[in-house]
Formats: sequence, C-alpha cells, structure tokens
Amino acid sequence: MAEVRTHFLVCTGGGCIASGSLEVSEAVRQELRRRGLADEVAVIETGCLGPCVQGPVALVYPDGVFYQKVGVA
Repeated sequence: MAEVRTHFLVCTGGGCIASGSLEVSEAVRQELRRRGLADEVAVIETGCLGPCVQGPVALVYPDGVFYQKVGVA
C-alpha cells in the first residue's frame, strides 16, 4: 500500500454542495482509482473553505493549490 502524499480537500459547505461538490468529490475518487492513485491521494470532504460564490472549491495539500468553480467533465 502506497503512502498518502497528497490531500485533495473538497468543500461540502451548503453553497458548494448546491453547486455540485459531492459529484466532484466522487468523480475525483473514481479517476484516482482508474489511474491507480487512490492510495496516494486522499480525497477529503471538508466544511466551508471560504469563497462560496466561487464554488465548488477545492484545495490541494501540500501544494497549496486552490481551485474555484470546479466541475465534472
């Protein structure tokens, strides 16, 4: 089993859920499994991350990359 090296935090505050954050979270998990990276990247659903009008929002740690208006392709 690989060591988790990256955390993908997905906001699940009310505004982000209304904008589709739960679908984003599931799509990211599926893609990580498909690529064999599910053991290396932890997808974590969080409370509000701040800019609700820009939701869904996500944060990649430890890289410090913040994504806004994340969608499922």
